[in-house]
Amino acid sequence: MGGEEGQSDIFEQLFGGGRGRSRRAGGTKGSDLSANIEISFDEAVRGTDKKIRLSKFDICSQCAGRGCPACSSTGRVKVTKEIRVHIPQGVNTGSRLRIAREGEAGTMGGAPGDLYVVISVRPDDLFRREENDLICEVPVDLASAVNGGIVEVPTLEGITKMKIPAGVQNGTTLRLRGKGVPALKGGTKGDLLVRILVEVPANLTKQQKDLLKYFTDSLSEGNMPKKAAFAFKLRSRSSAAGGK
Repeated sequence: MGGEEGQSDIFEQLFGGGRGRSRRAGGTKGSDLSANIEISFDEAVRGTDKKIRLSKFDICSQCAGRGCPACSSTGRVKVTKEIRVHIPQGVNTGSRLRIAREGEAGTMGGAPGDLYVVISVRPDDLFRREENDLICEVPVDLASAVNGGIVEVPTLEGITKMKIPAGVQNGTTLRLRGKGVPALKGGTKGDLLVRILVEVPANLTKQQKDLLKYFTDSLSEGNMPKKAAFAFKLRSRSSAAGGK
């Protein structure tokens, strides 16, 4: 996502107009307030509604802000208020929502301030986010990496099946277009990047190790081109060093 300034501009368009003048009709504008909201990853990508309880100065109900003994002639009193906040889909940690006129009331009829809600998104156990793209690491067994196959991949809409090519290497990234996070301003979604993790078998028995050694001994340089290329570079470096 873009910087905080850009995000603020976006949410000003969504949640209300300008900041208003500092004084109006002889009154003083109320102070802006800020509040922090922590939401889940799913709530961030789908949007949600939250409620915030604020202790703030609000317009005195007895005099409607004109000033009376009950509010010490200020036109406002201290209250605790619950405010409903709509969080649109696509927000991220650091996104800031401006809700116009939900700050503290002004004195003697002055305009109220604004409320700024700062978003914090809890990490997800399957997805990592980069702008509007999602990254998911999917473990694949050695046989499936060699022969290719079908793996189950999580998406925001549920589990889908994905084909992996034969000979896929560890760290290869496959792309599912349009399966990422929706953009704040609308338009196309980001992509889901599936990063393949070829899992080396662990806790092998002696028989399994012997079988693996037999299989490895049967391989040629043509089966392991990266290893062969690296070995060639090592030999070239060693020969060059020996000739000096």
